[in-house]
Amino acid sequence: MVTQQGGHATLRERGRKGKPHMAVMDVPLPELGEDAGDEARVSFWYVDVGETVGEGDDLVQMLTDKATFDVPSPVAGKLVEQLAGEEQAVKVGQALCRIQVGG
Repeated sequence: MVTQQGGHATLRERGRKGKPHMAVMDVPLPELGEDAGDEARVSFWYVDVGETVGEGDDLVQMLTDKATFDVPSPVAGKLVEQLAGEEQAVKVGQALCRIQVGG
């Protein structure tokens, strides 16, 4: 298991006896810049749980008081969990979702 540090995506190995290990990546809210504060609100998800994403595909639209921006997928894989719902506030570095990247 790799832990989340400094707002970077992290990998976790998951597996069950007799099944291949699946790498699952937490995708955190990235740094927002000096004037944007330390949190943003989920506007809407572009990708539903179970859908496949490519590296660089937009996952979610986020809002701050000063900006609207998209968070792209750092890897290709399958979205397995959304950790923040629409209109929910999320702190910088907090995981937004999990992507299965191997297996």
